[in-house]
Formats: sequence, structure tokens, C-alpha cells
Amino acid sequence: VAESAFVLPVLCVPAHRQASGGKPTSRPRRWRTNASRVRVVVASSKHPGVGFFTQDESSGPEPKRETRKLIQPNTFVPDLNRRAVLAGTSLSIVSAVGKLCGCGGCAYAMADLVRADPAQSLAFDVARDARMDAAFAEGMSVGMTGYEIAIAERKHFLFKLMLQRLPRGGSDSNEATIVEVGMGTFPNAHQYFGSAETYDDCLLPAAAFGSKPLCDVKQEEVNLRQAPLPFLDIVGVDPNDSMEKYAAASFADARNSSTNKKKSIAASLRIAHGVAEALPLASNSADAVVCTLTLCSVLDPAKALAEIRRVLKPGGSFLFIEHVLSDERSLRAQQIALDGLQVKLADGCHLNRQTLASIENAGFARIETVQRFTLPGFGLIS
Repeated sequence: VAESAFVLPVLCVPAHRQASGGKPTSRPRRWRTNASRVRVVVASSKHPGVGFFTQDESSGPEPKRETRKLIQPNTFVPDLNRRAVLAGTSLSIVSAVGKLCGCGGCAYAMADLVRADPAQSLAFDVARDARMDAAFAEGMSVGMTGYEIAIAERKHFLFKLMLQRLPRGGSDSNEATIVEVGMGTFPNAHQYFGSAETYDDCLLPAAAFGSKPLCDVKQEEVNLRQAPLPFLDIVGVDPNDSMEKYAAASFADARNSSTNKKKSIAASLRIAHGVAEALPLASNSADAVVCTLTLCSVLDPAKALAEIRRVLKPGGSFLFIEHVLSDERSLRAQQIALDGLQVKLADGCHLNRQTLASIENAGFARIETVQRFTLPGFGLIS
């Protein structure tokens, strides 16, 4: 967990061009947002409606509004054909979304999703193969279950710590924005709804033998000791657009779980296309940033960490879990030897990075709760 003391702007750099043909490394035209028409989807678990805003270049600056009902109240309905972030247009979502949509139940101050830095996007948001992206997203949705089970206890500890540090109480703290960089299929979804403070004895087997009333009383005491969690405005950023449907499904499953029905944690999910080196968020807009198995695959870890510091509010938390180069000689040699193959097969994932050193040099105020550990049975990423 790293804390941001202050935020420095990230300098724009000249766009790099490919050696062959001199064309900028950019995403294919068919994947770019149509600049002449913009559609924003705002979804919130606090209200049963979704506000759609459209703007045409010919219609002037005022957005047109239409409101549609969700299939069911309190259900996140992803718009699978469009992204929430508006790349290719100067339109930004104003922070007072609730005032625009007039739906009453909207979050109070959702963080702005803005156009990412053009130069950084041109350099790092490179062209992707849609078929490879779809195959990789499907594989990640089912192929990491064992890893998530093995890492669950450590994740639970870190997420609980992060949630405890979110601002609570007061008119300016009714909502907290958490940015998931490299969200993928959103395997962390259940952590948001299951890591709030609980009466731990309720998790013991004795709860099945008549102690449930006692557990309920103790849980009420826990709830009274602290202000409730703010509304969680979760923003997921990923360059692989095929991850979106899996991420939305994970979020819906976690929010509708029996654990959350007891805790009644309110949250919304917004999914944005983007890369870690050019995040589509304003500076000082995030209360926390989460990276789990992300920094292994970014093109430039130093620039990615600089962007994370840029979007974090002063005092915000950066939670990270990453696989790194091993200290054990034999495994280390294998990781170095197979790094090139891993990059090709696993969407740019590197086996030989020393990520903690990069984080320590990124300028965070302090770094705590650092633990190097091994997950037996997971080979090159153990």
C-alpha cells in the first residue's frame, strides 16, 4: 500500500513512430470513437435508471438527454458496444452528474472521465488484435480461479486496509473514487463487497452451531463504531475492450452476493478504455488506485506509476499485488530465459521485472505493508 503525499503533473512527450512506414502507433480506425457523436453511459446501484447523454457537433454544446429504465432496479447493465470514456472528443463528463441527469439517486460527485493525454495515448495505446483480445479475455475469465483462491487472504487484508482509509462523513465525502488500472475481468470485485470491517468470530465454524444471533449483535457493534463506507465510484481502465463483459458480470455477481446483502455496500462501476501510461482521469481525482497483476504488462512502468500519482488525491492509497523476478536462483533463471515467450503469449506480461524497486522510486510519500511471498504451484508467476 503506497500513499501519495502530493501530485506532480506528467510531462507530455513527443509521440513515437514505428520504424516501418512512419505511422504512429495508434489503435485501428475502426476502434476509435466517432468524434461527431458521443454517448455517455452512467450506471449506479443507487438508482434504477440510466441516463444517456448525446452530443452532435451540429447541435451545439448543450447535451440532449434521454432516460431509459434498467431491466431490473439495482442491476448494472453494461453498454457492450460503447466505452464510457470518450476518447477522440474534447467533451468531458462534469463532476456533478446528478445535476445533469436529474435522477436523484445518482452519485454525488463522480470523478471526471476525460480525454487521455493525446501524446501519451499515441505512444502507448498501441494497435491491438481484436481476435487475440477476445481469446485472452475469455481465458483470463476462467483460467485464474486457482490463483485468485490462493491470493484471496492477502487481497482481503489489503482491500480492508484501503477501504478503512477512504474518506467518510461530511458533505464532501459521500463518495470515494477507486481506479482499477488494468482491471481485466475484474477478479477484485468481491473484495469491495467482502473486505469491509466485520466481526471475525462470525467466520468461525461455531457460527453454524447456534451462535449466529451473537454474531449479528457483534456486527451491529462494529457498524456503530465507524461511519458507513462512502458510495464507491469504481472506475475500471483496460486497453482490452473484450474484458468489459466479464468485468461487468463479476461486478454484478459480487454486488448481489449474500455477503453484500448483509453489509449493503453501495457502488457503481464505470469501464473505460485506456492504458496505465495515459489514464483518462483528471489529476487529483482518485481516492485510491488498485493494480493487481498489471504492472508486469505495461509498456513503461515508470510512466504508469507517474500517471497513478497524478490521478491520486493527496494522501490517497495505491494498492498493488504483482508477480516479480524471483530471488530463488533456479526460478529466476527460468523467468529470464522465458520472458520473451511470455510477452508474446500473455499480452505483454513480463516475468523479469523488479516492480517494487520501480514503486519505491516513483515518489510516493511512504510504502508500507510490503511482503515478498511465494505461491506454491504457480510456476513462473509464483
